[in-house]
Amino acid sequence: MILLISLGCMSLDSFFFNPSTTSQYGLSSETIPLDQIEEVAFESEDGTQLFGAWFRSERPNQAKTILYFHGNSGDIDSNMDQVEALYALNMDIFTMDYRGYGKSEGQASHDGVIADGRAAVELVMEQEGMASEELGYVGLSLGGFVATHVSLDLPPGALITHDMFADAESFYDLNTGLNIPSGWMFEDPFDNLATVAELEVPYLITHGSEDTYIMPEHGKRVFDAANEPKELYYVPGAAHGGSHLDAPDEYAEEVGGWLSEYL
Repeated sequence: MILLISLGCMSLDSFFFNPSTTSQYGLSSETIPLDQIEEVAFESEDGTQLFGAWFRSERPNQAKTILYFHGNSGDIDSNMDQVEALYALNMDIFTMDYRGYGKSEGQASHDGVIADGRAAVELVMEQEGMASEELGYVGLSLGGFVATHVSLDLPPGALITHDMFADAESFYDLNTGLNIPSGWMFEDPFDNLATVAELEVPYLITHGSEDTYIMPEHGKRVFDAANEPKELYYVPGAAHGGSHLDAPDEYAEEVGGWLSEYL
């Protein structure tokens, strides 16, 4: 009991953020030509300076435009494999680092990363002259949290989340086996279930069948909370964040098919 009380006195919100910082991006890729990559600086809603990058398709007249929101660790450079997998589907991709990640200023927080996601969407809308309903959002893990919450205010034409947790309480319960109210452990609920229940967008939920970090049951909980049209796909043999590597053909078929259908 003493242990539980002690744990309840401290916030584990920072557990959701594991950033890498850098003074310069490499943005190197064996599959994306250098002249198709453009680094971008912009501001979040509170003036925090953020950094992102465009990865432009070599077939712009046929390409869909998507925003990719990476997970809780690393930065743009360490998520280039995810960008490359989407680029192979003939996408114009904008991705960014949340506050405290990569070259972006500030410190990551629950509300801060959502604001950063909205700022990224608004930047893309302004630069491309597109409505949010013409865009696709793809989010991995924490990036799914950002993508779903941004979708409340700026609904996309298609939403895809990979290996996303249901909420803070479910994440803790399923990983520890302890049924402890999330308020004891987290200041913020990181509640994706309540958020997706409000969305009215075409929503594909994918989850690696061998994900031992965010258990596959999270995918089912998110799917049950979501509205139609929706689809849940367990990627066979895939670990956390590894669907594009562990099952590349299945990844391309599911993700590419969803974006093609709704964008």
